[in-house]
Amino acid sequence: MLINAPIDIIWRTLLEDQLPRSYGDKSFMYGEWIKGMSIGWYQRSDEEERLLAKGRVLEVLPERRLRYTHFNSSTDLLDEPASYTTVDITLAEEPDGRVRIQLWQGEYVGLHDAARLASEQGRKWVDVLVELRGLCEARVLQLAS
Repeated sequence: MLINAPIDIIWRTLLEDQLPRSYGDKSFMYGEWIKGMSIGWYQRSDEEERLLAKGRVLEVLPERRLRYTHFNSSTDLLDEPASYTTVDITLAEEPDGRVRIQLWQGEYVGLHDAARLASEQGRKWVDVLVELRGLCEARVLQLAS
């Protein structure tokens, strides 16, 4: 996907806004984008905070790459290393000034109901990236006015 915004705006929006809220309006992320740190996505209600997903940061190259493990706690998979997938997000500036964002999430082979899980995550990521593009391009317009 191509985004018409500076790479620093995209990076900041991705980490500070979009990924923390990628599970919905009342969701938030706990942890920091530092290599080796544990991260988790939670949903807040009036009564409690419920864990939605968790993982560990594998690599952070500012404005270039973010890589982390991911375990969706709403599945019937056991919380064990074989049930985690890896999310790899890269940003690259194009000659025309836009930024290409590429996202890969893998290691579904061997998981129970792998095709369904991969398909669901793929649809979710499309929504997240489309919203990211909208947020970033709107911020550019706000800065220009």
